[in-house]
Parts: sequence; structure tokens; C-alpha cells
Amino acid sequence: MKQETCRDYIPIGRNLRNIRKSKGLKIDEVANKIGCSPSAISMYERGERNVKIERLLELIIFYQLDIKQFMNEYKDQIGVELNDFHEIINGRLKDTNQINIENKVRVRADGRCELCGKHAPFVDRNGEPYLEMYLLDTGEQSTEFNTVALCPNCKAKMKIMNLEGEYLYLKNKIQEKEDI
Repeated sequence: MKQETCRDYIPIGRNLRNIRKSKGLKIDEVANKIGCSPSAISMYERGERNVKIERLLELIIFYQLDIKQFMNEYKDQIGVELNDFHEIINGRLKDTNQINIENKVRVRADGRCELCGKHAPFVDRNGEPYLEMYLLDTGEQSTEFNTVALCPNCKAKMKIMNLEGEYLYLKNKIQEKEDI
């Protein structure tokens, strides 16, 4: 197990509270979307718990903030220079970009499998419809335009049978929503 250092945590509570309130969000909403407990968000905001860098990245993305602007605005509270921060998160941004893509795909799917059109068969631990991500163009980097949300049955069907008709149907469906 990795030994955590003080650079793994960032004290910034009140600013996170102000950002959340300015966006009209409740603690429960933020906690559910980023996958932590409401009490953790509350403790970050009250300064009772320091925010880990990974969690700060999730919050920055969820709040749709610009990383450079955020770092410059709060550099005194964060205590890490922008260049050092980029060095710390190198490699982690790819994961957060993927999370952002998956969130856009989930919004587009609106709780339904994009292939069969049925509601997700169950919900995840955050109460969100359980849909799995499937990359249509496996040779390309994942984007919201080549990734679809599928129920587990349709994902298995796509992986095993790899039917050209379903593939074309999904590509056209994404294109139609993109054109709207």
C-alpha cells in the first residue's frame, strides 16, 4: 500500500462550499455524483478533512471548472504551484477525462440502454441507472461520440456477436443526437 504524503491532500474547504452554493447544488447531489458520502463533502467544506488530489480533480470536473484558473485563484489555500500540480496529476487526467466522457454518455442515454431502449435493469450504489460503457470504435480514443451506454445484456451481445447492424444503428443514433 502506498504511503500517503502531505502532498496527497489539499486544504481548501470554504472555497469548495462557495463553489457548490454558487451552482445551486446540495451536498447530497455532489456526493452522489462523485461517489463519496455527504458527510465527507461536508467535512471538506468545514475544513475538518483535507481534500485528496484525486477527489479535488473529481470536484473540479464535476463543477466544470478550468484547472488552471482554479489553481491560480486558490493557489494560496492549495499550497501547490500549478506546474507541481500538473506533475502530481500526470496520468490521472486521462482517467478524469474518461469519467467526463462517461457522464456525458449517461446524460445522453437518460437511464435507457442505447441499443434496446429499455430502462437500466437496476441502479448502482449512487442510485444512478446501471448502464455499462461500450466503445464502438475500439481502435480509436474514447469520446462521447463513439461510446454508448448499454444494459449488461446488450453489452454482452455486442461483445460476443459483434453484429454490424447493431453497430451501425448505434453510430446513427449517436449522430442523430449530435445533430440536434
